[in-house]
Amino acid sequence: MPTCRNCGREITRFDQDICPHCGAKRPIEPGYETMDMTGFIDRMGGGVEELRPARKEKTYRALLFLLGFLGADLFYLGKWERALIVLLGGILLAALIALGLYFVPGIGLWGILIGASALILGNLVRAFLSLGREVRDRDGEALL
Repeated sequence: MPTCRNCGREITRFDQDICPHCGAKRPIEPGYETMDMTGFIDRMGGGVEELRPARKEKTYRALLFLLGFLGADLFYLGKWERALIVLLGGILLAALIALGLYFVPGIGLWGILIGASALILGNLVRAFLSLGREVRDRDGEALL
């Protein structure tokens, strides 16, 4: 902020003609320039962060109901480690159920269908249990 060269008090740069405090004419030093704040902010923050689009709760719920057994909802939230655990655990569970039922006399290949159905049913139970809860992404932001 510029100061008056007569009384030394701070004035705005719009008071170039007369000082509002002492009445001196042309109180601002000739050649005075204001500081460029954008350069200061850029040096402080190290640049501007990229904004990402907000994640939608409707998209999350759709992925949870339809492909939650594959961890698609967790991939959408950016929780990669947990999503991989759900994906691998789901595939392993379905394979164990299918293999276990394959060797039961009279069931045979129906074991694969029963294993996949058990996986999808478990996913639907998980989806319905999460309906009343607030969901946050990996950055801790609530979904829109």
